[in-house]
Amino acid sequence: MSYDIFIKCSLFEGIESNEIRSMTKCLDPRIENFKKNDFIVLEGDKLTGIGIVLEGEITILKESYSGDGMVLRKLKECQVFGEVAVFAGKQKWPASVQATKNTTIAFLKAEKVKGDCPYLCPRHSQFIKNLLSLISRRAAFLNKKMDYLSIKSMRGKIAAFLWDEYISRETLSFELRLNRQEMADYLNVSRPSMSRELGRMKDEGVLDFHKSSFKILDETALRAMALS
Repeated sequence: MSYDIFIKCSLFEGIESNEIRSMTKCLDPRIENFKKNDFIVLEGDKLTGIGIVLEGEITILKESYSGDGMVLRKLKECQVFGEVAVFAGKQKWPASVQATKNTTIAFLKAEKVKGDCPYLCPRHSQFIKNLLSLISRRAAFLNKKMDYLSIKSMRGKIAAFLWDEYISRETLSFELRLNRQEMADYLNVSRPSMSRELGRMKDEGVLDFHKSSFKILDETALRAMALS
């Protein structure tokens, strides 16, 4: 199999294509294919390393104490899962991973990811830095998600999310990185209910939107909603 797809992955940022190819000798990825709706791993399975989505799409699912499933994240090509658990020294997968399309995964063993490179790859340290940076961003992402989940009203969740996007982009018009379903999953609300609430906010002149493109029309009103 060609590993050229790794060139596009942030995990290999700053590493030349020829160096990536030589690194695969050290990392020794295990490639597996999964059909749509296949479970790639189940919560509680033995954790042996991290996974990289080479093709397709996956969903990270967590079962609540009541037995309900909750979507934590959806990952696409070049995105990584299992990295936080590996560096935290976990022995089991903390959540289930399911393919939502026909999917190809590259699995890297924990010791290959965390340990010293036996082949003295000059770029292995860059790979580790990239991975730690990814973990830091993931932690910030989850912390922000917890902030949204602590907001009781759906309107408050939506407003806080869009306000943060406005602050980080420093522009009233922006394209969300998440599609409508991913946004609903991230805020832990139903997509139909969220769409209705967005429609009401649009009718009230607070914002305008088309698909993933948003424009804030009334900053004061949106800020007030976020704080309510």
